[in-house]
Amino acid sequence: MNHNETFETVESLEAELVSLTESLWEQPELGLHETESAELLSSVLRDGAFDDLDAVELLNTGSEFMREHVSDDARIHYTIPDGGGAPNVVPAEATAWFYVRAPTRDEVDRITDWLDDVAEGAALMTQTTVSRRFHTGCYDYVANHALSDALLENMRLAGPIPYTDEDREFAAELQETLSAETIEARTAQLPEERREAARSSVLYPDAQPSYDVGTVLNGSTDVGDVSWITPTAQFWAASWPVGTPSHTWQAVATNGSFGSKAAVYAAKVLAATTLDLFSDEALVAAAREEFEASVPGDYECALPEGTEPPFHLTL
Repeated sequence: MNHNETFETVESLEAELVSLTESLWEQPELGLHETESAELLSSVLRDGAFDDLDAVELLNTGSEFMREHVSDDARIHYTIPDGGGAPNVVPAEATAWFYVRAPTRDEVDRITDWLDDVAEGAALMTQTTVSRRFHTGCYDYVANHALSDALLENMRLAGPIPYTDEDREFAAELQETLSAETIEARTAQLPEERREAARSSVLYPDAQPSYDVGTVLNGSTDVGDVSWITPTAQFWAASWPVGTPSHTWQAVATNGSFGSKAAVYAAKVLAATTLDLFSDEALVAAAREEFEASVPGDYECALPEGTEPPFHLTL
C-alpha cells in the first residue's frame, strides 16, 4: 500500500463517519453530546499525553520494592478505586488508595513519608501532578497489665458463657464451612498448651490469660490512640466458632444467639471492672503508675489538622 492509497482510505472512512453522524443526529434517542475534556484531549494528542494511570501503576510498583526495606510486621495495602474508563482512552485522573500498617506509629509515619516521595517520583516520570487526601490514622496499642489482670479476674467470676446445645450445633454447622487448613492456621496462633483444648471445642468459653503480650497482632484499632492517653485494657469474648477468620460471612453469621450471649458476658465483665476501679484506689494507682512508665512518648493525633471525615467512601 503506498501513501496515496492510505490517504484515500482515510478520506473514504471520513466520509462514512460523516454520513453516520448525520444519520445519528436524525434519531432523537441517539443524540450525541459535544464535549471538551481532558480525557478527549489526552486520547487525541497521543504525543506528550499525560497518563495518570501510568503514574498510579508506577506508584504501586514502587511500593512493592519498599516491602523488602520495612519490618516484617509492616503492611502496605493498596487498591485502584479509579483507573479510568474505556481502555483506549487515557484517563484524566486516576486514584490509588493505600493502607500503611506497622508495629509503631513512628514506623507508619516513616513508611508514609517514603510512599509520598514515591508518589512524587511517579508524577515526575509521567509529567503529571499528585495530591494526597488523608483519611484516617491510629496508634499502636499499649497494654496496661494492672487493668488486664482486673479484667481477667472478673472474666473468671462471671463464669463460662452459657452456650446452649442449639448454640453449639449452629456453631458446628458454621465450622463445617471452613477448611481444615483454615481452622488449623487459626488454632496455631494460640499458645501450644491451649491448642488441644481449642481443637476439641466448637466454642471455647473459658477465661484465659492474655497470650499476645509482646507480640504484634495484624490489625488496626483506634483503641490504640486511647491507650496513649489513659490506662487501657481490652479482652475478647468468644462469639465465633473455633478457627473462624475475621472479616468473613461466618463471623457475621454469629450475631444471633451465642453472639448475643458473648456480648452480655463482656458487658458484665466491663461493669464489674468499672466497679473495682471506683472502689479500689490501689488498682487505679497501679494502673496509672504502669501507664506513666510504659507509654513511649507524648501523644500527637495522627490526623493532619483540617482532615475531613471520608464520608464519600463506601466500605
